[in-house]
Parts: sequence; structure tokens; C-alpha cells
Amino acid sequence: MGKILCFIYDDMADFEMTLPGTAISWLKKELVTIAYKNKAVQSRPGFKYLPHATVKEALDFDDIDGLIIPGGWGDEQKTELTELIQKLNKGDKMLAAICAGPKFLARAGVLNDKKYTTTLT
Repeated sequence: MGKILCFIYDDMADFEMTLPGTAISWLKKELVTIAYKNKAVQSRPGFKYLPHATVKEALDFDDIDGLIIPGGWGDEQKTELTELIQKLNKGDKMLAAICAGPKFLARAGVLNDKKYTTTLT
């Protein structure tokens, strides 16, 4: 069973994870939430989420099928997230980003010469 990672971060739009999370369960894939630290992150409305693993730990995972990044107001992009995005892109894995989430993919350089949409200006 392949893993689908979901990057969670402070001030994210958590409602954007609900439908993809449900679809992942239908596909019999394992949803693994990842964050920079192994501590709770708080979404925009105030819900708190505990990640399954850190982004650094996810760099060593086998059988990753993709990464989902919800949109939100958080903006911090650490080196390990950029490295993970680039690794998955080189492995031709699914990269999905919702609403403002493509900013993380763009900073990692994987959207060059690709068409995409975003709510950002």
C-alpha cells in the first residue's frame, strides 16, 4: 500500500484536506500527515492536528505515491520540504497543491514550464 503524504502547517485551510483524504481512503492508500516538527499545528479556524511524522522523516520513507499540500496563510518553507518536493518530482510521483499551496511547489522549482492555477496574485 503506497503512502500519500499531506503537509500540514500552522494557519492552513484544513477544509481543503477533507475531500482528498476521503478519496485516498477509497483508493486504499495510507494517508500520512507530515509537519516540520512532531507537535500540533493549528489550522486557520483553530483546529489542532498532530502529524504522523516530520518532513525530515518522510525523506526516508519508501513507497510514497504522492504529496498533497493544502492552501492557507502559513508561508514558511524549510529546506527539507523543498528537498522532499524535488525528490518526489524526480521520481514522477503525484504532487498536488490546493488554492495557495502551489507556492510551495513553485519555490521548489517544480512548476517551471508547467501550467497551474492558484489563488495567489
